[in-house]
Amino acid sequence: MIAARRVRLLTGLFLIAFCATVCAATRGPAPIFVANGLGKGTVDLSGPWEFQTGDNPAWSSPGLNLNDPRVAGEWEQITAEKPWGAQGHPAYVGYAWYRRQIRITSAPGADPDVALYIQHMDDAYEVYWNGTLIGRNGSMPPNPRWYYSQASQTVLPSSAAQP
Repeated sequence: MIAARRVRLLTGLFLIAFCATVCAATRGPAPIFVANGLGKGTVDLSGPWEFQTGDNPAWSSPGLNLNDPRVAGEWEQITAEKPWGAQGHPAYVGYAWYRRQIRITSAPGADPDVALYIQHMDDAYEVYWNGTLIGRNGSMPPNPRWYYSQASQTVLPSSAAQP
């Protein structure tokens, strides 16, 4: 009788874990982040980001369609506020990509220059905006270099903010 309860309990826990995995894999992409009236202060970009371990230069493409289930199934949502190790990847060492769709509108009379503030990190990184490399720390293969970076600002292209 006790063994039967344990089997039912373990089966139930397995089904819950399985359903949670399937539901996570079939979710839609993170919502578009809208920054209205930018230019009169800062905007916090916390929240869900698309995340994928590994490296594929095609992931920098603005045409990457995360609404396509064949593509979206490879990505998951995590936040940029915590390390990926604290969000389900504790033993992962290697490259990873974060993606976020951001729509920016400038405040009336605001300076059109917009910058992205990047907190310090002790790895190499590259920042892409609409498929164009706009900032980096260190370098990626084939000649990788890693530096402990200080916080930095990356100026976004003038086309980033819509009036």
